[in-house]
Amino acid sequence: MKRLWFAFAFLFPAYSCVKDAYAPEQTRPVADSDVTVWDAGIPDFSGVCVSYDKSFLWGVSNSEGIYKLDFEGNIIEHTLDVTNDFEGITVDRANGNIYLVEETDVKKTKNSNTIYRFNPDTKALDIIYQVEISNSISNKGLEGIAVVGGEIWAGNQDAPKIIVKYNPATKTVTGSLMLSWAGYISDLAYDPDDDTLWMSDAQKGRIVNFSKEGNIIKTYSTESIIRKPEGIALDKDRNCIWLCCDDTGQLAKMKYQF
Repeated sequence: MKRLWFAFAFLFPAYSCVKDAYAPEQTRPVADSDVTVWDAGIPDFSGVCVSYDKSFLWGVSNSEGIYKLDFEGNIIEHTLDVTNDFEGITVDRANGNIYLVEETDVKKTKNSNTIYRFNPDTKALDIIYQVEISNSISNKGLEGIAVVGGEIWAGNQDAPKIIVKYNPATKTVTGSLMLSWAGYISDLAYDPDDDTLWMSDAQKGRIVNFSKEGNIIKTYSTESIIRKPEGIALDKDRNCIWLCCDDTGQLAKMKYQF
């Protein structure tokens, strides 16, 4: 591998909205010496997360399915070769369940804005929930996903810039959160230690750490690291944040002390 250095008109229960004035941004630069970028060679590389046993990375392409990668950007296995428009992948740390979100142009499929559970042993994809988002923009749907406690939080990319909270145990939507300060909600990651979330924002070229109420804690510019930060994953075992780019197929490792 080549290595380089360097949200609206529908209702959900418990709906909340945070405005720009209430959540000021503090963009912080990241030193080139703290970043490693690899050309992973995954077309449309849109999501990444650490495996349940923490021995590899799951990567997802919005045109070629699911991959396993090592921690130096090498493809271990093309686990599932499908053309689903997968935009995000996450692992439930409580039980190992793997969840994905499919966006897809709503004109092309009945399964747009859908949450799946993936079984790596059988290669089965089970539909968990199809999110109905009124007045959503075609091809600007679900992109981010994270497990927060017992809930799946799925982020809609744009207009509305909203996170939908879904409980797979009760099969109910439990609430939502509008992030008006977001450019794009490109992906989500949850930190259970401080009970906050991270978001990658491909439109504004940054990652954002924010509270569960939607208040910005801090932001980091990623423009010198990776052109479009589509996927984001937290890795405390390696003191880093993983990012991926669907334009270039790159995987980035950013040193970070949690």
